[in-house]
Amino acid sequence: MAYAALHTMTIAPPDEPVPSGRPLLEGAELQRISQRSDLRGALQLGAHSACIAATTLLVWVALRFWSLLVPAMVVHGVTIVTLFAPMHECVHRTAFASRTANLIVGWIAGVLSFYNSTYYRHYHSWHHRYTQDPTRDPELMFPKVRNYVEYITSRPPGSAAASASSRRARRCRMCGIGGICGRRRCGRPSWSARSRPNAGSCA
Repeated sequence: MAYAALHTMTIAPPDEPVPSGRPLLEGAELQRISQRSDLRGALQLGAHSACIAATTLLVWVALRFWSLLVPAMVVHGVTIVTLFAPMHECVHRTAFASRTANLIVGWIAGVLSFYNSTYYRHYHSWHHRYTQDPTRDPELMFPKVRNYVEYITSRPPGSAAASASSRRARRCRMCGIGGICGRRRCGRPSWSARSRPNAGSCA
């Protein structure tokens, strides 16, 4: 009964059309806010560096007082962890107008926040190219961690299958830097395939 009612009912159209995300900004305005600047990038980097320096001094001053040292280290840790943000923007090459500045600052910010910016550039470009595609988006290929213990031990649920896939990737000669294989074995294209379109199939 309910099944038949579901098929016979009509759904009224919305009173107003759903707005698209594209016309929210005019082309000229979008172009204006998308302009890259070495000066603005340097100012933002300087402000972040000043925060790191200030919290480093705060930790040094609080060394003899445990009640102050722990919160000081937490605040300092936040300034270090958030170096992921400039690395991410440098990977997109939007932090600076200069390609070299993006490369150098991205690499340094990545090292300080325990990331490999070169690897992340390949990984992240594939994520943007195949966003929400469960077979090709690298952020969806492996199980997500559910708690901090799984995060620091790199053992999320289903990690055995993920490890097997990683071993297959390492055996592939075509994947290059930071690749997830699988033209022939797991069906996923190599991350380096975009830079080597005529590389051929995996061995």
